[in-house]
Amino acid sequence: MKRQFYTGTFSLEDGDEQERKIIYCSTGGEEHFDFFCCFFRPLSAYIGTYSFFSFQIAKFCYADSIPIIPFGTGTGLEAGISAIHGGICLDLSHMDAISDYHPEDFDVCVQPGVTREALNHHVKDDGLWFPVDPGANASICGMCATSASGTNAVRYGTVKENCLNLEVVLPDGRILNTGGKDKRPKKSSAGYNLTNLFVGSEGTLGIITKATMKLHAQPEAISAAVVSFPNIQGAVDTVVQALQCSIPMARMELLDPLSVKVQYTKKFFSDLK
Repeated sequence: MKRQFYTGTFSLEDGDEQERKIIYCSTGGEEHFDFFCCFFRPLSAYIGTYSFFSFQIAKFCYADSIPIIPFGTGTGLEAGISAIHGGICLDLSHMDAISDYHPEDFDVCVQPGVTREALNHHVKDDGLWFPVDPGANASICGMCATSASGTNAVRYGTVKENCLNLEVVLPDGRILNTGGKDKRPKKSSAGYNLTNLFVGSEGTLGIITKATMKLHAQPEAISAAVVSFPNIQGAVDTVVQALQCSIPMARMELLDPLSVKVQYTKKFFSDLK
């Protein structure tokens, strides 16, 4: 059955003069839609090229109570870059410098435009890599803002465990270094844990303009296996025993009967097309 796409507008509330664009996909006409995406457009957009620019924009917007929507690569699925109340979209993708790289200390400092794949390409010749993989070529600072994880979290942890320091432009334009300016602390018990406060803040507490991240040694060899179990409990017990035996598992994924059925159903309809 052929899908058709429609566009329309709607208002957030009665009397709202600023209508928002929507697009939805339908297999049964305009009155029956399968899914829809809502696009909240900002009033204007600016391209950031350095932290001082972000500081000036934040200071200007703070004085007039204008919302700011930081934009990295736009790979997030939670619609965190939607301008629900209008405002200014700050595009940080052009700030793509790797400013401070210490392979001997297993850490690196990146700007918000540096993506996961770009960072791994930069450090691979030294036998290092950044293992947090959310499934998309997301920006490192964006991953910090959303507290990204991925299937490698079993062995390497999430972004929360791999973030050492953040440079953040606060809403009023002040610049904050959560772990100290140009510091790369492996551990610290001094003061508030501001780094973990901003990790996962989704851009609501400030604009992340630099992130100092941990790196890891690339594994010498990788093996993969697909194993079937008679029931889910058997799969869970095997995972627990493998971890208790200190077997270095990098990632594990579980497909229950329903998930397998969905995958085969998707493949069946794809073949029909």
